[in-house]
Amino acid sequence: VDAEIIPTAVKYMDALTWGAPAICMMLLLRFFSEGSGNTRPTMYVGLLGVMCNVPLNYVLMFGKLGMPALGAKGCGYATSIVIWSQLVMMFCYVRWHSHFRDYELFERWDWPKKEPISKLLRIGLPIGTGIFVEGSLFIGAALLIARLGALPASAHLIAINYSALMFMIPLGLASAVTTRVGNALGRGEPEAARYAGMIGLLIVLVTQTLSASTMFLFPEFIVRIYT
Repeated sequence: VDAEIIPTAVKYMDALTWGAPAICMMLLLRFFSEGSGNTRPTMYVGLLGVMCNVPLNYVLMFGKLGMPALGAKGCGYATSIVIWSQLVMMFCYVRWHSHFRDYELFERWDWPKKEPISKLLRIGLPIGTGIFVEGSLFIGAALLIARLGALPASAHLIAINYSALMFMIPLGLASAVTTRVGNALGRGEPEAARYAGMIGLLIVLVTQTLSASTMFLFPEFIVRIYT
């Protein structure tokens, strides 16, 4: 990788690692909430996270309000702070909202049990492997492009950031479809599960066709948003 990029990237990653434990716990609560049919906390926490992240980035990157200018490192710290804040918000929602009262999540402590953990692993490991392979491909592409220099790496970042933004639509739909399919199978209705899955595929096909067409037809406009 171009030596010019490394110091900035390392500082950012060092600051970002402080948020890693929180994101694991926050995702656990988020997916439980979605699986129980309550997707609003994810939306609320996500929107509040964005609203906090933007000013925090500004303050810590550029040294406003008496803070030192930390550059990319400040951006990493801002993200870590927001992730911990999201965990607190998600915990409070799940802990005290009436929707989750019947689950009695925090009423008692149960030691780990082999059978339910095995069932979770049989479902979760293929999903985790898929996400790992997908993430590794993105990281591998970024590392290869970073060898070309700072400018190509920045251009790649714009392209992948915009793609990731558009990817939020099918990602959100995937969570919704997973919940509906899982609930239908839990009710013993395989036809309803198949219907929900096929409707989800159709919606994603339409939205991503529009997204791909926009990127193909208006690339200069997209780049100008970032520059």
